[in-house]
Amino acid sequence: MHLTTTKIPFSTPVLVLGVAGPLIALGAVLLGSTDPTAWVVVALVGTAAVVAGGMLPARHWLEIRGDEVRLRYRPLLTRRIATRDVVRFELIERARPLQYGGLGLRLASGKVVAFVNRPGPALRIQPARGWSSVIVLASAEEAEAVRRRLEETTGRTVERRSA
Repeated sequence: MHLTTTKIPFSTPVLVLGVAGPLIALGAVLLGSTDPTAWVVVALVGTAAVVAGGMLPARHWLEIRGDEVRLRYRPLLTRRIATRDVVRFELIERARPLQYGGLGLRLASGKVVAFVNRPGPALRIQPARGWSSVIVLASAEEAEAVRRRLEETTGRTVERRSA
């Protein structure tokens, strides 16, 4: 038996309205120009829109399967961590994206891979060597379910940390 957490989507409205929308509008205005520099801007705008659009289906979740924990960030990454290699599991009351450098999949200071599509409760996994991982969970109830499942499968206590 395994536990799969809620799939938390990337902040799509922020991405579309805040990034892709203005870039596409700027590109449309510049398409009418004969200036060669405008075409470079159009190419950059188009590339940024494609990259932003590619992140629309992005979501992350956590799977606890027997002797391993899987951190999933679709479409980019699946990170598998054997529970026997983990030094510490820690529940964080409220993780904020800016603590880890912003929204999305982040490589943060202190050798942390962060899965932060929004603020909320999170699980930090510290392996014996290598990068630790932080993944934001959907709710406090889900964080509690993850804690119980990890303690059942590993026989270890999951630490708690306030915000």
